[in-house]
Amino acid sequence: MRLVLGLSIFAITVCYAAVQQDTITPPDPATELLREAYSIGMNFPPQERADLLMTLAYAAVGINRELVAPWSVELFYFADKNLPPDNNRAAIKKNALTALAQVDPNRAADLFTQLDLPPRPLASEDVRSFAARTIFAKLWEADGGIKSLEKIERLANWLGETGQYPYSAMAGIILKTAEKDQEKAADLFAEAQGFLQRDPGFPVTNKQFVEDFLLRTWKIPDKGILASAIASALASIERAEKSNHTSAKVEIFASQGKVALHSEGDYLVYRLLPLVQALDAKWADQLRDKYKEAASAPNDSLDSPSPAAVAVSPDGSASDAAMRNALDRGTVARVSQLAASDPKRALQLALSISDPSERSIALASVFPTYAKIDAAGSDTGLEALSKQLDSMDSGIGKLQVMTALIEADFALKKNKDAVAMIGRAFDLGSELVARDLEANPGEMLYLAPGVDELTRITEDTAKRPSVKFDILQKVRRASPDLLRARLLVAAARGIAAAPKPVDGEPN
Repeated sequence: MRLVLGLSIFAITVCYAAVQQDTITPPDPATELLREAYSIGMNFPPQERADLLMTLAYAAVGINRELVAPWSVELFYFADKNLPPDNNRAAIKKNALTALAQVDPNRAADLFTQLDLPPRPLASEDVRSFAARTIFAKLWEADGGIKSLEKIERLANWLGETGQYPYSAMAGIILKTAEKDQEKAADLFAEAQGFLQRDPGFPVTNKQFVEDFLLRTWKIPDKGILASAIASALASIERAEKSNHTSAKVEIFASQGKVALHSEGDYLVYRLLPLVQALDAKWADQLRDKYKEAASAPNDSLDSPSPAAVAVSPDGSASDAAMRNALDRGTVARVSQLAASDPKRALQLALSISDPSERSIALASVFPTYAKIDAAGSDTGLEALSKQLDSMDSGIGKLQVMTALIEADFALKKNKDAVAMIGRAFDLGSELVARDLEANPGEMLYLAPGVDELTRITEDTAKRPSVKFDILQKVRRASPDLLRARLLVAAARGIAAAPKPVDGEPN
């Protein structure tokens, strides 16, 4: 009897093992690339290891969420222990909790008050308030909305008492609260605007209060509280104009064309004028008399304000050329936004960019959608941009244009043209990174010209399995290890985003 029982158990074990073997899933290639990058980074210098861990944690959100929490928490404590207490450490720890909030917002909230207080002298913003945008929104989702409000309000007030109140984060929470409890939403608005006078002087506070908070939530309070909030904003703007050395240039993308303003104060008053006009026409006239430049700009719409490019130099030391380049980059971003809905206007805006490289990048982003109304013109434009590369110096400008052309060719299904340029761009980018790291020993990798472009090229190519280019071969040969690890993460993101093949279709 014992013998029969033993045989029966053995048979069951064999069958179970067979079933288990049949259902084993192959390792996910994107996850394996993340693990490979993690292993490479184990012996990196502390700053570089922290930067890689941050990149891995964010990538894992879309690839393997089981890895997000362990890597985020590891990053948080690693940075706290191994990095000097400066702005960079504060930002790294903030990023760790922002990633953690994607999978465990309550744990991120529990660690939130362990973030570094703003160092002195003040940076442009309190990075903790930036993290609150994600953490508060995720807390609201996880805890069933209004139930999370006590915890969110406590953390928001702690930020206001120890640094910068999280106006951008709380605007979204106040709007959600108003759907359930209008009176509580009005109380939160009044509480938030009271912190403006206590701000220690972060350069971005006025812009965030006006654009991200006041112009989003102005329908919540009664007219008296709203008028008080506007008056506080105007007083804070005036103080900032008198007391700091910040310089700013603004270009507003109005329907009539670009409109230039020459101070952040004028820009913010320009944004406030439609709201003041709706509340008190006489007050609006007084502002127009005081802020002539803001008043001379075309009337903005309170419901659909015109987008703008803003260049700010916190200490006023940036050259005119640097400020102009920052505005051009802002225009490139606006061109990309506009291309899908209005390619003709996007093309006109791209042609207005003064910097040749930035203009070429903007044009490359327009041509794929412009092809829907003028295919021949789009092809001619892309050919002209490709020929232009021959006369460009082998610097970052050339690589940026090549990257934009690769993306445009992929978008237009011109895979052969894209592949022909990938190898050249990858080699140029690798050369630029190597040259910069040699000239600046100890510099963080992400600061090296070419890193961002190589990352974009790697991710964009990896998400297209039908493209006959072995991007992983290029990545695994990349040097130094700092670059190879970062590009492995980019390849993982691309592979994870690749369209899944239909049954029977070759991959």
